[in-house]
Amino acid sequence: MQSKLRLVPDKLKNTEQDLKRKERKKDEMMALRPVRQSIVQFQEKELPELKNQLQTVNREIERLKADVEEQETLLGTLMSEEETAKACLQDISLMDRYLVSPFRLLLLVTCTFL
Repeated sequence: MQSKLRLVPDKLKNTEQDLKRKERKKDEMMALRPVRQSIVQFQEKELPELKNQLQTVNREIERLKADVEEQETLLGTLMSEEETAKACLQDISLMDRYLVSPFRLLLLVTCTFL
């Protein structure tokens, strides 16, 4: 019995330390409660909103890619038509020169007989 009584102060000290440790852990857990609430709020409200925004942005990217592809196709067509027009320009100049020459000749002939 005497030996058990001698152990009481040590046991009391250990129990008090254990109690303090558990109180600190409880305080830490209580401090985490707002963080958990913030996480829950983020998951329930902000995350779905961000997902919707992401989907909207992705749709807009796809639309813009299609627009770019359409514009590139149109540009290719216009460049091809420009090249064709440039190639025809020389022929048109020659045709104009050859068509104007007979008219000049006809005008000269008509003027000299008058």
